Amino acid sequence: MAILLVATAALACDTVQPRSDGALVVQLFVRPDQPPPALRLTRTAPFGAPDPGVRSADVSLWIAGRRVRYRPADSVGTWVPDTPTDTVRAGAYFRLEVVSGADRLEADGIVPPAIGPVSVDVSVPDHAVEAVLLDSLSLPLDSLRFELPSRTGFLYPVVARVRWNPPPASSIPEWWMETRLVPVRRFSSTLIDYFLRPEGVLREPSGKDGPLEWSGVYAVPVAAADEPLPPHELRVVLVRGSGDWAAFASSDGDPDRREPVSNVRGGIGIATGLAIDTLRIVIR
Repeated sequence: MAILLVATAALACDTVQPRSDGALVVQLFVRPDQPPPALRLTRTAPFGAPDPGVRSADVSLWIAGRRVRYRPADSVGTWVPDTPTDTVRAGAYFRLEVVSGADRLEADGIVPPAIGPVSVDVSVPDHAVEAVLLDSLSLPLDSLRFELPSRTGFLYPVVARVRWNPPPASSIPEWWMETRLVPVRRFSSTLIDYFLRPEGVLREPSGKDGPLEWSGVYAVPVAAADEPLPPHELRVVLVRGSGDWAAFASSDGDPDRREPVSNVRGGIGIATGLAIDTLRIVIR
C-alpha cells in the first residue's frame, strides 16, 4: 500500500547552506513486518529542473545490528537493498548512513508497533445543510467594497469516528498518529476541507487502557437540500510514527516553511519508522 500524502520538496533549506551541486535529500520509511524498503536519494535543484537523482553513493541501513547495503535502481533517485533481507520487527532501532562525494548524511529512528484492529463509525445527517462555499481565500479589497469570493450551496458533513488500540508500553514514552479521511471519489475542494477536519495528528501515550479515538469530518456537496447523499467509498488511513514523523507531517505544506521539518543530519528530508493501516468502507 502506498503512503498517502508524503512528499519532500527539493528546495534550499534554512539549515543547509546553498551549494552549486545541491544538498542531499533523502526519504525513507521503515515499516514493521516488512523487509527494508526502497528509499529516495536526490539533491536539491532549482525549481523546474530535472530530478537530480543520486547514483554514486555508499548507502547503508543499519537495523537491529545488521547492515543492509543499498544500490541504485533503474528509476532515477530510487535505491533498493542490494540483497534480500528478513522482515523488520517492531521496536527495532535503525540508522541510515549515506556518503556521496564530500557529503555525509545520517538519520536514525525506531520502528513502531503495528496499529492492529481499527473500527470506524460513520454519522450522516438526514438532510443536507446550507453552507457558504468559499471559492478562494484571497480578499480583493478596494476603497468601495469588501468582497469574499463565495457562493451558497448545500453539503453533507460526514462525521467518521475512528477507534484503535493504543501502542503497548515500551522504552518510547509516546507515539504519534496521523489520521486521514479520503473519499475515493473526491467531492469537496481543499478549501472546504480547510474549515472541516478530514485529517489530524495526535499524540498516542504508550500502554494506555482502553481504545484511542479520533473524529474527523469531510464534506459531500449536493445540488439541493433534498438531494440524498451520493453513495461513495471512504478510505480511512492511519499512520503511526515517532515525534520526528509528527513534526514532519504537521509541517508538510506549511506556507511559512520552504520544506517540512527534517530529522536528517547533513542533508534534508525524513528517515523514520512508520506503521500504516487502511480501511475502505462504502457510505450509502
